[in-house]
Amino acid sequence: MGVEKYEKDYEHYEILGTRNEGAGTEAKFPRPLKMTAYYDGRLLEKDEDWQRLVIPYVISDYFDEKNCPDLYVAGAEFRENCLAIIKGEHPEWHLGYAEVLPEALVLSFSNPKDKMLIDCALLITADTPVEFHIIGSEIAPGVTPAYTIHSENGHMVVDEEVRIKRRELHFRVKDPGKETMHTWHHYGNKCMVVKEYTWN
Repeated sequence: MGVEKYEKDYEHYEILGTRNEGAGTEAKFPRPLKMTAYYDGRLLEKDEDWQRLVIPYVISDYFDEKNCPDLYVAGAEFRENCLAIIKGEHPEWHLGYAEVLPEALVLSFSNPKDKMLIDCALLITADTPVEFHIIGSEIAPGVTPAYTIHSENGHMVVDEEVRIKRRELHFRVKDPGKETMHTWHHYGNKCMVVKEYTWN
């Protein structure tokens, strides 16, 4: 087994499933993502566990009536069914893609109801004690990437596996003193520390 470790500037790190471009368009990717969550090695199944361990760490403009009134109105159905949507149990909503930032896991959910795309994104902050497992779309016959995402010392970590290749990615802020707002507005101050494992 070979191991290579290096650091590079942050690049958009998206896990893609079914992502719509707008009303009436075809999905670019073959199927939605599947996500499960674990706490202390145990699969979260009960609503009360999700309410206790995940929901307190969720942030979304669709919940902010004061600062984002238009999005608040548009997100009524999303808020009403938020838990079922996040758990992947709502028949009309699906997890289209995810993005990993140093301080959050961004999840984008879509509902192409009535040929109109309703797309709502939320962030799960790195304070959460939960580990998320996401199964990506098949990228070649028989090749389906898998991602394990958790927080470590206040930043997000991804363990990415594709066939016999594995990467461990730590998403970090280069200089926390430079940050004046959330890092998703400051891409130049983020980096990725990568460990690559290969088997010959």
